[in-house]
Amino acid sequence: MIETIIFDLSEVFILGMHGLEEVLARRLDIPESGILRHLGGDVFLNLMRGKVTEDVYLRWVLETYGWPLEPAELKQLLRDNFRHQVPGSVALLDDLPGRYELALLTDHGREWMAYIVTIHPFLARFDHLLTSFDLGRLKADPGTFPIVLDVLGRPPEACLFVDDNPRNIAAARAAGIDAIVFESAAHLRRELARRGLLDGHGGR
Repeated sequence: MIETIIFDLSEVFILGMHGLEEVLARRLDIPESGILRHLGGDVFLNLMRGKVTEDVYLRWVLETYGWPLEPAELKQLLRDNFRHQVPGSVALLDDLPGRYELALLTDHGREWMAYIVTIHPFLARFDHLLTSFDLGRLKADPGTFPIVLDVLGRPPEACLFVDDNPRNIAAARAAGIDAIVFESAAHLRRELARRGLLDGHGGR
């Protein structure tokens, strides 16, 4: 029986990097293709793991690709993107609190999350907020989900995981956790209903 539902944050409830490529392409007058790849890389992963600061990451991006932006401008563009919510996802939570423990598991930068929690009040509805920088590891890193289960105090069969990244889904399933690949809020609602986890569809 499912007791805890673990949700990803970016691209499930709010926009992360996606959508930023359009803004940067217009600002820099360059093609959108490749922009998100430029924003990734080892320094980005170390930001997610809490090993470097946002300022170090931003300087690395701008110096590596020669983008004519000030770090403060790129920082603001990121924060503007984080303000956008994925349609329908937050409303879906209305059927869940009080019936299931809710956890958020996100790969994010420390400074980004500090900002995000101030602009998205819905995050207070989660019983647990687990971040890659606190864990020192990403969701797809080997051994992450057993650690998450230990923190939650749940066996894998008591949890359900929702994420848009197939690599993270595979890592959760390898730990014995049922998982749903997020495609849209409507699709997630159907998958939760199919499992009897929404009001009017069984559950506990």
